[in-house]
Amino acid sequence: MARLLAALVLFVCIGPAHAGTFTGWSTNGSAQLIDGDDTISLTEPVIFEAGSAWSPGQVSLANDFSVAFSFTLYGGSNGGADGITITFQNSAAGLTALGAGGGVIGYSDIDHSVAFVYDTFDNGLDTDRVPGPNTSVAYDGNLVNPWGGNTVGTAYALREKVIYAWIDYSAATQAFTSYISDTNAKPANADMSIDSSYIGSSSVYVGFTAGTGGATDNQEILSFSLTEVPEPGTCALLLPALGALGCAARRRRG
Repeated sequence: MARLLAALVLFVCIGPAHAGTFTGWSTNGSAQLIDGDDTISLTEPVIFEAGSAWSPGQVSLANDFSVAFSFTLYGGSNGGADGITITFQNSAAGLTALGAGGGVIGYSDIDHSVAFVYDTFDNGLDTDRVPGPNTSVAYDGNLVNPWGGNTVGTAYALREKVIYAWIDYSAATQAFTSYISDTNAKPANADMSIDSSYIGSSSVYVGFTAGTGGATDNQEILSFSLTEVPEPGTCALLLPALGALGCAARRRRG
């Protein structure tokens, strides 16, 4: 019975992950749902495409939450281009938000946002200051010069394999932290982090952007889950009910 109650507390206070299907997501530009809505194709290997996809509804920044997703970038031309972002935004465009293709990766001009960038082509932007494929961060739809010419990023081989990534949000620190791996085991050490204050609101849309330029790639999101942690008071209110459930179970056994 103790294991049952623990499982119920975990389920109610954290909530189930929403994984395995993208039915209900909004797609824009070149993005489309494929494989029975189990995959988002953000771009195909076609020059100068831009695509975005957004999960339905918004997520509150008042509570902690975690995102886990996987993606693959493959089969393009000239070493592949240009990469993808996972973006948290509250722009006026909402579920229709989409930037330009090429080196700005479908993210340009999506304001009130932060993005983790998975960049496969050097365009001379701030997010390309680490040579070759790399991860980086950006905000307010600006990949060109968000950090005033400072180097921001981590080298990482991104193409022709499945990549696993995690984003944790802490309401206490008001920061997003990312993790990345070639396996589905979350690493102990974080990759990068960014302040949520650039968003300027208390809730966000979560989704992905991508772009191709003169070089191209298939750029696909393979899985996604988002787990929210409600305010502690929500869990406290449930404990008496769970206790009553335990008493009822004991009476049935008797």
